[in-house]
Amino acid sequence: MLGRLAMIGASVAALLMVNTTSVRAQGSSGKSVDVAPTGGSLSPTTLDASSLTRARTRVYRLEADSTYRNACFDPCDCFLDLRSSLSGTMILTRGPSTSSGERRYQVSDVNWRINVGGGDVLVRGSGTYSWYPSLGPLTVLAHRLELDLRIGEGATPMHFDSELIAGASDGAWPTISIVIDMNNQVCTDQVFTLNATPVEEASILRYRLDGEAFYQEGCWDPCLCPITIEQPQAGGFSLVPLPPTPEAPTTHQWGVIRIGWFPSTSITPANAVTTGSGFYSVGPRDTRPPLNQRMLVALTRPASAEEEYDSGWVGFGPVIGVALPPSRININIADNAFFCYNQVYGVSARR
Repeated sequence: MLGRLAMIGASVAALLMVNTTSVRAQGSSGKSVDVAPTGGSLSPTTLDASSLTRARTRVYRLEADSTYRNACFDPCDCFLDLRSSLSGTMILTRGPSTSSGERRYQVSDVNWRINVGGGDVLVRGSGTYSWYPSLGPLTVLAHRLELDLRIGEGATPMHFDSELIAGASDGAWPTISIVIDMNNQVCTDQVFTLNATPVEEASILRYRLDGEAFYQEGCWDPCLCPITIEQPQAGGFSLVPLPPTPEAPTTHQWGVIRIGWFPSTSITPANAVTTGSGFYSVGPRDTRPPLNQRMLVALTRPASAEEEYDSGWVGFGPVIGVALPPSRININIADNAFFCYNQVYGVSARR
């Protein structure tokens, strides 16, 4: 991993200036993260060994029949039954198989969304998916999903487990149809029912930030303190098409993944990249004006804890001949609803 751009020689710079090259950067957490192509901008990245990385890692998408439930189960008799659709993505990285054919996958960047009380709540986390060619003496495919999830911004992680059960699918990247819960659905419990399928890399849409992208920090109305930081940004992100949800059947939705943003005008350490994921929505689905858009993402800035940034629903702009997803996205997102003190990203990106 390269430490600083000043150490990148001209020969490496020439290699980086290729739009179609995937790259990897060291994110603010210290882990390697996928970053969308930079479109020729120098970034604190190293060239991705594309074929090797893609062979070991796959983006998964939750299908329309995935659900969330927070309810009271037998033998308790309480009045609680909250239900929601469940949408989003997660990333699986395959580890080596054992001699008995067992496979272990690291699950990272869990990027899910549920609807609680009419509002969107992000579900974040990571864990492990295990696949087995048999279940004890039975010659049936088996699997287990264990995740530590945070439901809502700043929430304490909670452990969810399917336990080892039959019903796994075959293939190097199997469809994952499984139920995870905290308490075996005894009394009060939260339950995620997942139907997750692997996404072909060719269907993932890559965007790069253009010259109008920025980061600002300071005060907005009605407060009077000045903007204290203003930096142009480079980098990129990717979109994964998602199915519509019952709560928003008239809205086009995408998962936002592989966020990698950094100041474009300074020598930036490799661990000074803002990383994250989330959601981008445009509605209505029939593209009749007026169109509105929203971006809701969870970002980890350098030396900072993860925070949610939200644009709210805002105008889409000119809609004559619009095609979705748009070739250009132009939207501002803030960590405090643009009220008084905020950290704001101006996301201006093209594909």
